[in-house]
Amino acid sequence: MPITTPTYYGAAPAYAPPVQPQYPQQMAPPTKPVERQVFFMEVENQGVGDAYPLAPMCTAYLITKDKTLLIEKSSDEYGRIQYVNKYNLVKEEDSVLPPQPAQFDETKFATKDQLDDFVKRKDYDELLEMIGNLQDEISNITNPNEDSTTSSRGRKAGKQ
Repeated sequence: MPITTPTYYGAAPAYAPPVQPQYPQQMAPPTKPVERQVFFMEVENQGVGDAYPLAPMCTAYLITKDKTLLIEKSSDEYGRIQYVNKYNLVKEEDSVLPPQPAQFDETKFATKDQLDDFVKRKDYDELLEMIGNLQDEISNITNPNEDSTTSSRGRKAGKQ
């Protein structure tokens, strides 16, 4: 316990020792890591690409104006070049032509509307035939002596 001496105004405040200084690493505020920046640029030639300076934590993809060389450069957090990769760009010619689409014959296909009309007409014709057959059977049951050529179906078809 610190010693206090009484004064006219009361007891003197307690003595507190000064704070111990920290190491320089502890004094600096913590920094968040810097993200690597990536960019693409066109350069005049290979010499300009090799001499291109980079900022710290940077990756650059440099392509020459004639589009034949790609230079990849990367730097570390201090701005020193980590690596340089060079890629020769060669245009590949297609020796085989792509397959041609088959010739489209419009006469063999119908549009959706035409197909819907055809289905409706086909269904209508089938239903009409079924009704005619049923009418023939009914007329044969009610009039067994009547010939099938003079059936109600034939007469209705003639009236239409």
